[in-house]
Amino acid sequence: MSTRNFQWHVHSVRGLGQESWVGDASKIRASEVRRQKHDGRNAALILKLMLERRFPRIWMLLSEEKDLRRRSFRRCMLARIRRRVKNESQHMAMNQGATEKNKLCSKKGERMPLVVRPGG
Repeated sequence: MSTRNFQWHVHSVRGLGQESWVGDASKIRASEVRRQKHDGRNAALILKLMLERRFPRIWMLLSEEKDLRRRSFRRCMLARIRRRVKNESQHMAMNQGATEKNKLCSKKGERMPLVVRPGG
């Protein structure tokens, strides 16, 4: 298949217990001597490469692996947002006169009353 959105096909083929291969188009094209494109010749070339066990495959993620990657990426993004909020609130507190620096994000720092400097 030469389309981008073929994950549904790969998923359905794997659901039937079959193996799905995705070929590396540039390597397949490089193995052909003639540069003229022809569907029949391309199909014969792919068959020849598969029979000779030289078919260049691209590794594809399983849907479970994709889901795991999405979850870990989201968790990383949430941790990054949390860190930014903590840093910004700490800088705002320090600008208002709190001089505890690293202790602002502790339990004691959360209970500490914010004292506003005069003129600030």
